Amino acid sequence: DIEGIEDLDRARILLKCLGLYSYSDNSKWELMDAFAKLTTAKLEKCLTSAQQIFADESLRRVIPHDMSEHTLAKILSALNTNSHTLDSYGGSGLFLTACICEHSCAPNCNFTTHGTVLTLTSLVEIREGESISLDYGENYYTPTADRLEDLWETYEFRCKCPLCSGKLIDKTRAFSCCRNPEAEAHKVYPPTWKCIECGTVLPETIKAKYIRSEEELKLNPPSDAEDVSQ
Repeated sequence: DIEGIEDLDRARILLKCLGLYSYSDNSKWELMDAFAKLTTAKLEKCLTSAQQIFADESLRRVIPHDMSEHTLAKILSALNTNSHTLDSYGGSGLFLTACICEHSCAPNCNFTTHGTVLTLTSLVEIREGESISLDYGENYYTPTADRLEDLWETYEFRCKCPLCSGKLIDKTRAFSCCRNPEAEAHKVYPPTWKCIECGTVLPETIKAKYIRSEEELKLNPPSDAEDVSQ
């Protein structure tokens, strides 16, 4: 397997791009002009993949004669970084307008796909001049530390959105208030560790106890509803 095209869907999209590149000078220019505007992550790994393709005699035949390893790496990187899931096809597609949306773990828009159509839907009121943002990783229910790690592994950037910078509470990590532990509304969230209902700040000893319990649950997650209730 070659990283970047190890699945059939990505290999199929790459072949389509190579076909457009070879079709005519105009289609080549349009393709590369579009890809030049896209974010590229893991470019070095994609260059290694491109070199593997060029070194394989059977794969090399599908590469246009005037395409360099670096150009192929750029295309691979752009596809892997910017493609959106096509739910009805079980594959992915490249939507150039959606690709320029910023990332935020607390986005102001969401996207859905139907067939080959991608629809952006606002989640909140968006002011004129405000950037449109999407959750690249679709990590709405993922704790901040795990989101940051996933975004770095996939896109190689450190997210500084309001949720990751601590301006918003991390609602994926809810802990009981030490003053009112049985009250449903009394919840404590990092990074403030302050009850949103009564304002009580957790003592360091209880905070440390909660974090230890959380780490244990990560190592041994519940397997069924009965485990969760316990």
